[in-house]
Amino acid sequence: MNGSELKDVLRGGGKVYGTMISVSRNPKWVPLLNDVGLDYVIIDTEHNPRSRGELGDFLTMWNTIDVVPIVRIPIPDSHYVTMTIDAGAQGVLAPYCETVSQVEEVIGAAKWRPLKGKAVRDLVADGTEVSEATTKYLENRNKNNIAIIGIESVEAVNNLENILKEHPLLASPYMALGWIYYKNRNPDLAIEYFLKAISLDPDFAMTTKFIELIKKARFGWLVYNS
Repeated sequence: MNGSELKDVLRGGGKVYGTMISVSRNPKWVPLLNDVGLDYVIIDTEHNPRSRGELGDFLTMWNTIDVVPIVRIPIPDSHYVTMTIDAGAQGVLAPYCETVSQVEEVIGAAKWRPLKGKAVRDLVADGTEVSEATTKYLENRNKNNIAIIGIESVEAVNNLENILKEHPLLASPYMALGWIYYKNRNPDLAIEYFLKAISLDPDFAMTTKFIELIKKARFGWLVYNS
């Protein structure tokens, strides 16, 4: 499995299984994990003193087997994103993102590398292209890249709505807010955001977990009759 295939599974409502590596130093054992059922692995560089050289060795080994290597970078910064992907990662987990600008910086670096500066900011902000050919080339070049945004604080949750204002056609933030409000016993707001996500991208929204949720009598009735 590669990054593109992993995203396809998730978009289709499927399940993927992975783990995080924090303390290991020697990657020689990596091939032993090829047949244990892992779809991805997250290599931690936020809370682990792993050098770029050591990370590169790990990524080289992970790319020899059928597991998608994702790296938790130290901070949500475009330079860490591109350095990590250049070293062989097929995705990044950006920790503790709290603002729209942080999210856009991470997404821009992962999706449009090696575009930098004003060119990538304009492309992320309003779709202004360097050229149509450049956009198509970068989409294909970066198709395996995955960007996971770490929402880890109250400030980040509150700013999810600001992200929606900046990117109103993305289904994923609406779905995330729906789950947050559902878990916090606010079904009315949860339904509002779930329905918006479904209207934008039903294939993304209608996961197995969500279908199980709406089968619950009252909640399911509210969703289907809103």
